[in-house]
Amino acid sequence: MFKIRLSLLFVLIFVIIMSFNCQKAKGPTGPAPDKTAPTVQITNPADKSNISGTVLIQATASDNIGVTKVEFLVDNVSENIDSAQPWEYNWNSSKVTDGSHTITAKAYDEAGNSTTATVVTITVKNAFEISFSNAVFTAIIIDVTGIIDSRTIQPGAKETFQFASNPGQVIYSASTSGKTSQGDRVGLNMVWNDTVNVANKSSEAINLIIGPAYFFLFITNSGLSRLTPLYVNWGTVDQTQDNILIPNDNITYHIGYYKAFANTEIRMHLEQSPLSYVFWKNGTQFNFTYTNNQTITLLNTSYLTLNKAPGNTSPFTGKQPALMMPNQPMKSHQMPENVLNHYGKSLE
Repeated sequence: MFKIRLSLLFVLIFVIIMSFNCQKAKGPTGPAPDKTAPTVQITNPADKSNISGTVLIQATASDNIGVTKVEFLVDNVSENIDSAQPWEYNWNSSKVTDGSHTITAKAYDEAGNSTTATVVTITVKNAFEISFSNAVFTAIIIDVTGIIDSRTIQPGAKETFQFASNPGQVIYSASTSGKTSQGDRVGLNMVWNDTVNVANKSSEAINLIIGPAYFFLFITNSGLSRLTPLYVNWGTVDQTQDNILIPNDNITYHIGYYKAFANTEIRMHLEQSPLSYVFWKNGTQFNFTYTNNQTITLLNTSYLTLNKAPGNTSPFTGKQPALMMPNQPMKSHQMPENVLNHYGKSLE
C-alpha cells in the first residue's frame, strides 16, 4: 500500500514538472507581426496633364499602424523622401527635357512594408528664352526661326526671344554693316548663320562678335581736303571701294568692316585733287592685333600726296555722325558677303 502511494506521488511530481517545462518552453504570448502594407496615391499633378516650371507633387498615404515616409520618383528615379505629413515635394520640371515623363510615390511603414502608387504620366512644356548681345560696332538685324518679326540689336544692347517650350535647337541668322546717312551699305556685310543646340536648357545667351580675320574701321580727317572715295586692301583681289566722303572736320567717323591681311593698304583720294591720295599700311601706319572685334582708327592731319606718309593712328574718342555720300557718285566694285559661322560664345 505504501509502495502504491509512493508510486502515485512520483507520477504526480513528474506530471507537475513536465507541465512546468511545457509552460516555460511556450513563453509569453505577443502580438502578430505587421504584414499590412500602406496605401498611397498621387493627388497632384493629374494624370495626362501639361506642366511647366516648379510643380508641387502631392500624395495621400495611410497605414494600419502608421506611415513613416513617402518617396517621390520621376521617371523611376528617386527625387525626394518626405518623412512627415503633408506628403509633398516641389519638383523643378526644367531639370528634364520637354515631353512625356512619369511621376509616382512609394509609401513605407515601421515594419518595412511598402507600396508604390499608380504611375501618373505628365507632359513637360517649359518656356525657353535665348538672348543675343551685340558686341560689335553697328546695329545687327537678326531673325530667329519660329519668331515672326526681325529685330534690331544696337551696339552694346541685347535682344531676348522667348518660346512657349524648349525647341531643342534654335536656328538664327543675323547681319550688320557700316552705313551712310542714306542707309547705303559701307564695307562688307557681316553675316552670322548658326544652329544652336539648346536641349535640356531653360535659357541660352549668345554674344555676337567679329572674328580676328576682320576689322572695323574708323577715320578722322583734320587735313586740308575732304577725302573720297575709300579703297581698302588696295591692289589685291579683296579690294573694296566705297563711294563715301570724309569731311575735313576732325570728327571720327564709323566706316565699316573689312578683311584684315598682313599687306592691307587703305587709300583715300583728295576731293579737289583726285589724282592725289593718302594711304595707310598695316605694319607702318597701323598694326592689326588679329583678335576678335579688332578696330583701327586712321588719322589724316595734312594735305598729303603720293608717297608721303599720312598722319598717325588715333584712338576713337570722337562723335558718331552719319557718313556722307559724295556729290558725284562713282562706280563701286561689288563687295562680297561674308559669313561668320557662330563666332559667338555663351555668356556667363
